[in-house]
Amino acid sequence: MDRFWTRQYPPGTATEIDINEYASLRDVFDRVIAQFGPRPAYTCMGKSITFGDLDAASAAFGAFLQGRGLKPGARVALMLPNILQYPVCLFGVLRAGYTVVNTNPLYTPRELEHQLSDSGAEVLVVVENFAHTVQEVVHRTPVRQVVVTSIGETLGWKGPLVDFVLRHVKRIIPAWSLPGSMPLAEALDEGRLRRVLHRMLDEAEFLSPFGIRSLSRFHHDHPYRFQVGERAYWVGYQPAESESGSFGGNSNWRGPVWMPINQLIVRALLSLHRYYGESFKVECPTGSGQLLTLLEIAEEITRRIFAIFRRGPNGRRPLYGGTETFQTDPHWRDLILFYQYFHGDNGAGIGASHQTGWTGDISLLSMLTGSAAAMAQAFDGDRNQYLAGFALAHRPE
Repeated sequence: MDRFWTRQYPPGTATEIDINEYASLRDVFDRVIAQFGPRPAYTCMGKSITFGDLDAASAAFGAFLQGRGLKPGARVALMLPNILQYPVCLFGVLRAGYTVVNTNPLYTPRELEHQLSDSGAEVLVVVENFAHTVQEVVHRTPVRQVVVTSIGETLGWKGPLVDFVLRHVKRIIPAWSLPGSMPLAEALDEGRLRRVLHRMLDEAEFLSPFGIRSLSRFHHDHPYRFQVGERAYWVGYQPAESESGSFGGNSNWRGPVWMPINQLIVRALLSLHRYYGESFKVECPTGSGQLLTLLEIAEEITRRIFAIFRRGPNGRRPLYGGTETFQTDPHWRDLILFYQYFHGDNGAGIGASHQTGWTGDISLLSMLTGSAAAMAQAFDGDRNQYLAGFALAHRPE
């Protein structure tokens, strides 16, 4: 057969496809992202997203779905027109291991109810123009989470203007009410948080027995390398003193545990817990199967930091490493020094030994989490009493 159409292909275009070249659709997606990352992938109403943007946003949406406890192969319905949110959600569903149920936005309530029930969709993403249709039938379907977006949500600075015109000038968006639904932007934020926590709470990466490392331990065997002109640079995991005279020489932000970083992380977790509440849980440590709230994660990180200063079962404090005088001499062993930073793997104090300006933050960590297990028994207190006192002290007049 004369395949005459191939003569119209641009030069260099293959006329045959090797169906064994890719292991899965996910493999196709990953290779395309790696090859075309900064190039535009989709354009809508004058706004484009690159392949890199698509990668980040779809990964966040996939992480959000996985955080909802969906089982592999679960159905996710997309009731969206040709807008930028569609490929984000489409690839997010596929990357997370779920099944896409494409739903016509123009379905009548009866048609929509039939498709959602027949497919067994557990999550539905809908543009607000058609949310009123969902409102009529969703309570009779297996859907347990509705995510709502708007036409202008991904259009940048002109997005709010587009939404205002559609809602209040053209008035083409009927009133709707979907209790328990959430905006797509909120779902993406939750997904991004889950992705960050997945790495931060991995003991093979950032989570050490003594707090959060300043650089992932992954880079011990896989240093990050980059080229500038003819010079090559690299950043690797160094848990103790710096191997380079750069950046002050005696300071090392490429692996050890630093108190200021850990304090900021704990404070952020506590603030996020106030927003997400007790229902938001993630695996800690990653891969352990143990699900903790953000408050419990903050307390776990604080407990690990306290372990630097407390005697272990062998009677030795990780803080003092192999310094026998501080470990065993009764005149010295209970005098706690506040080192500049701490070994990322064994907790030994490194650098200047009197950095109370920031290592003293450990006392604030104890108060923030209200932990009863305190460093060297110096910060004993009742968590509930502290939280009650904090609430009273910050009560508006």
